[in-house]
Amino acid sequence: MFHRLLAPFFLCLFAMNVQANETEHARERSLQISLEQQKEAGIQTAVIELSTVTVFITLPGEVILNRNNVSLVSSRIQAQIEKRLVSEGQEVTQGDPLVVLSSADIADTKAQLILAAQEKKRKTELYKEKFTSKKGVQDAKVEFDRLFSTLLTYGLNRNQIDAVLKAEKADNLLEILAPISGTITQTDIVAGQSVDAGDLLFKLINEESVWVDANIPSNKKVAIKVGSSVSIEKNGILIKGKVISLQHEIDQKTRTRIIRIEMDNKDDLLHSGEFVNTKIDISGSEKAINIPLSATVQNNEGRYVVYVLEDNNTFRPLELNVIKKSNMALVVANVKSGTTFVKEGVFFVDSEFKKQNFVDSH
Repeated sequence: MFHRLLAPFFLCLFAMNVQANETEHARERSLQISLEQQKEAGIQTAVIELSTVTVFITLPGEVILNRNNVSLVSSRIQAQIEKRLVSEGQEVTQGDPLVVLSSADIADTKAQLILAAQEKKRKTELYKEKFTSKKGVQDAKVEFDRLFSTLLTYGLNRNQIDAVLKAEKADNLLEILAPISGTITQTDIVAGQSVDAGDLLFKLINEESVWVDANIPSNKKVAIKVGSSVSIEKNGILIKGKVISLQHEIDQKTRTRIIRIEMDNKDDLLHSGEFVNTKIDISGSEKAINIPLSATVQNNEGRYVVYVLEDNNTFRPLELNVIKKSNMALVVANVKSGTTFVKEGVFFVDSEFKKQNFVDSH
């Protein structure tokens, strides 16, 4: 009879003990931080959403000249160097004079062009007065165009030829102008030297953009595409570029393929012959839950943990089920979209959580 009277009491005591244990367990697995404390500690939260997974691959590469920005300036006729106007290493702008050549062929062609221009004008006026045929005008125009094209072939531009026609002066000089802006990297000519058609006068290089040949192992399968964005860090500066070609031929010695990249080099940070590490974006279009690495800590087992925000400014650690790890983020499977997590200040929250558990365990 006595035991029957005490039974309800023991049941109530047991229930209270279970509830206390559950409350204590919940307290051990969470941490409460007031809004004021969060502000002082620099804690910032964010809502997890589905987003594109950012993935990079790092490949070694060598800087080479952008061949589209290299110009070889050669003599197009047999001539003599009258005067060299620039030196090796000098910066020039497109259209700057580089050298003056002299040639009897230049003088002869200029003289013929001046006469042809006069004849074309005369025949045109006669045709208007009906003193000559249309064929006569056409023949004069054909001869003028032939001589004009000959001077273009010799290396004069249209403005220079127009100046000859305006002045009606047939000298023997040809001033060669810089075809692009850049640096003179090669010239061995001297005044008085004779040159033949095809002889190199200058090598001109513009390094405002350069190529990088990155090497990727032939057995590595990654989704690199033409147009993929690329970055190179040098001296603390991030240089941007993009993939312009994927070469399919495999080097038999290194067993690698070349990924050719075009890099912006307006700040003149990259130079032909140097070796660099390229960071190529190989992100796909699929979306997933991904959490910045900077918002995580690792527990004693080396697993990644994020702190999620619950009610009443309470933070709870959540061990992540990592599917994929990139350079900057983790793709996870056990976090729902819409979950609020600690984005900034995670190390402070983790430290406070561990201190609380240490005190409670003692």
